[in-house]
Amino acid sequence: MSAVYQKILSVLEKHVSRVTARGVLDLSLQSAGIRREQLLDQHLPRVLPRVIRGVQVFTQGAAHAALRRDLMALEPAPEYVPPDLVPITQERDISSARSLAREMCERMGTTSFATQKVATIVSELARNIVSYTPGGSLELVPSRSPQPRILIRALDKGSGIPQLSEILAGRYRSRSGLGKGILGSKRLADRFDIQTGPSGTRIEAEVYL
Repeated sequence: MSAVYQKILSVLEKHVSRVTARGVLDLSLQSAGIRREQLLDQHLPRVLPRVIRGVQVFTQGAAHAALRRDLMALEPAPEYVPPDLVPITQERDISSARSLAREMCERMGTTSFATQKVATIVSELARNIVSYTPGGSLELVPSRSPQPRILIRALDKGSGIPQLSEILAGRYRSRSGLGKGILGSKRLADRFDIQTGPSGTRIEAEVYL
């Protein structure tokens, strides 16, 4: 188990029994999709609220307020993660964008599942730009408020997608694969928006972390 796990456990044990402390913490980690040995400081913004909710049934009033205060004192100031922009014109840009997305997810302290969703959306949208347009760009915009998330914004200079309604409905079939990346990205994203026309296409896919 990690040092951060031990740190949270030691705070909990000042207020509740060791058995209760370990049980609440383990359930909180399971809910967040994080293993004991993988728990790091950057995971605390996701884990501590779960711990506080879980331990609430064992503490009340002033005792719960004191426990909450002690736990929140463990949380470091969140690291600022800046947005980034990747020009997409050729095959190797897809790999660069995917690597950047994974790195950004790690800095945001995401679960492996959320990281995989972000990386997959980035790959699909970047590949569409390379395969079907003269070029474009892919922007990654992280945010921690009101909840941790990453916005993926893809812009291209193509001629638009005339079959868009059929693609989004899952009815469009193409031997070239056109549409699969868009529909797959829409299904993975928590929020998805697409605007297309003769001057190009703009796609925004947001993943909650």
